[in-house]
Amino acid sequence: MELRLVIEIDGESHFTDVGRAHDLVRDQFLRRWGYRILRIPGYAVVRDDGEVIQSIRQFVQAAMASGENASSSSKSNSPIA
Repeated sequence: MELRLVIEIDGESHFTDVGRAHDLVRDQFLRRWGYRILRIPGYAVVRDDGEVIQSIRQFVQAAMASGENASSSSKSNSPIA
């Protein structure tokens, strides 16, 4: 199974209005090409990389279990807050 996963580590610029708008456009483009997007805040990587790795594993497992096409997925939210 091909997952077509994009993992984005979001820094401060992604939390501005301009950054969010840019991300939205890019995410829509990538989804049209069949990619799934997992966004992870940069601070989460610094705070607890083990939690990040576990979240990536869970995201991959859920995507594989659903067999859902990425273009039909409505969210790219990170499971990490």
